[in-house]
Amino acid sequence: MEKQRICIQSVSQDVIIGKVFNDLFNIIKQSQQNNNNVVWDFADTFYLHPFLLFPLAVYRYQNNIKCINIRENTNIQKYLELVCFENLFDIKDNQSLEDKLSEYYDKSYIPISSFSINENLLKQLQTPIQTIIERQCRAEKISTQLSYFIGELIDNIREHSSADKGFIFSQYLQSEKCLNICIADNGITVLGSYYKTNKYLDIIHNNPAIALSQALNGLSTKSKERGFGLSSSKKMLVQGLKGAFFVMSGNAFYRYDLKLSDKEQIIPLNEEYYWKGTVVLIKIPVPVPQEFNFYNYIE
Repeated sequence: MEKQRICIQSVSQDVIIGKVFNDLFNIIKQSQQNNNNVVWDFADTFYLHPFLLFPLAVYRYQNNIKCINIRENTNIQKYLELVCFENLFDIKDNQSLEDKLSEYYDKSYIPISSFSINENLLKQLQTPIQTIIERQCRAEKISTQLSYFIGELIDNIREHSSADKGFIFSQYLQSEKCLNICIADNGITVLGSYYKTNKYLDIIHNNPAIALSQALNGLSTKSKERGFGLSSSKKMLVQGLKGAFFVMSGNAFYRYDLKLSDKEQIIPLNEEYYWKGTVVLIKIPVPVPQEFNFYNYIE
């Protein structure tokens, strides 16, 4: 059977963020409608926003999508190679993370990386990732927030996802003075984590959007109620730092960005937009606003 060709259009860093996700949903829809019997064509691509680049890389990895016209396109070939779009940067637990990632200290990004979900690696992962990002941004007053965000996201993968693989990417955009951090897993989705723990099923009613909304507002599936980690994270990021917070899990999409709306938005998705696992995309302005107080957002 001949493969369906999907053209990957450019999405620049200064585009309205809604277009980034419209393009992402479109590509996923076309790919799934053709049972992933597709090729992605990069002939006309010259830039991809980090919030499109990362989900596409993870989706391609999970579904073994073939890409064409990358090496023939001098506008995008080097960039995709540097960020490890086709061949993800593999973080293995038998290697020194500091040594493996040290070459990125003077870059503006951490490559799109995959890592195994195991306790030892996850304990080691946060410190080198955070250290590199801080050096890349050269910004003061970001260490505490980074520690909180990265720690919370990694912790949620470990406790909730039942995944065997995680993925991470970051890129500092000097022109926008912002840091984009992306993290994903190939697990059971937010809805699946409620079913696995048999918690709050009378509230979520087998609805992925309700499940995502409840998880982001403090209804935890942790065995010990540790607190409102993701709830605090999104408030701190958006209300305090004036950043943006996006989550896609299964058939639900969440966005909280004051540039789009002053309200949080949960969007139910049709089955043709299904995302295996959960992906979180956060935008952190750099430097931190002077009036920001970290402790105002810790519950």
